[in-house]
Order: sequence, then C-alpha cells, then structure tokens
Amino acid sequence: MVVISVQQDIQVWINDPDKLLLILLQSLLETITTSEARAQRDNDLIYHKDVPPPSAVSTIQETKLVSPTVPKELLNPSSILQNQRPLFFDLISWGAREAISRYIGASGISRTHSSDIYNDRKETLLDEKISGPARELQDAADKCVRELFWCQNTESICLAFFGN
Repeated sequence: MVVISVQQDIQVWINDPDKLLLILLQSLLETITTSEARAQRDNDLIYHKDVPPPSAVSTIQETKLVSPTVPKELLNPSSILQNQRPLFFDLISWGAREAISRYIGASGISRTHSSDIYNDRKETLLDEKISGPARELQDAADKCVRELFWCQNTESICLAFFGN
C-alpha cells in the first residue's frame, strides 16, 4: 500500500537520512539507465544508416521559389489615400508616424504632424549629454555656495554673540 510505503520512507528518513539519500540516488540511477536503454533502442530502430561526412554530401543549389510582385496600388500609396490619414495611424510609434508623414508629405498629401524627428533627437541628445549634466553641476555648485554661505553666517553670528 502506498500510504504504508510513504510512512516507512518517512520513518527511514527520520532514523537514517543518508540511507534515504542512497535510496533516492539508486532510484534516479535506475531511471536514467532505463531511459538510456530505451533511447538507444529507439535510435537503432529509426536510423538505419550512418550519417555521411559533410564532404560526401553535395551542396544544395539555390532555387527561386517565388518572385516578389508589388501591387501597383502599393507602389504609390498616396493615390489611394488622397487626403486621408492611413488606417491605424494613431496606433504606430511616434517615429514611424513621423516617417510616414514625411513620405506622404513628399508625395503631395498634406502632412498632419509637423514635428521633426531630427530636431527631437537633437534636443534629447543635447539635454541628456550637455544641458542635463550642466544643470546637475550648477545645482551642486549652488548647494556648495549655500553651505559655505551658511557656514560664514554661522561663524559671524558666533563671533557676535560669543566674541573671540
């Protein structure tokens, strides 16, 4: 019965944990051995020939299965869209929307977004690399000056109240 076996295992573990570990490792070894034998038998049944060396195999020749054809409507999307915004225009990222706006704008359709990717990236770069660190340095310098000014005021107050 399984319950008795579990109770016996628990009793063995309480009395001799090394014996339980040995039993578990033996069980694991048996499982691995049977799995290896089954895998070897399956492999022998499935593969009847040895795999040839790569030098003996001929190279696979490149073959064109299909030739790409672009529908004429997609070659000039502005002819279909006319003055409309593309479907799902608001679901795409800002950069992709900008690129589409530029392409459509160049095709003769009025642009709906006037922001510029280059200017945005330039401003972000300047802010991250120059303005941001400069602002941090200025804040640190201002803090240092305030602390020094506070120390100078404290010293003059002490001199005024306590003398030398």
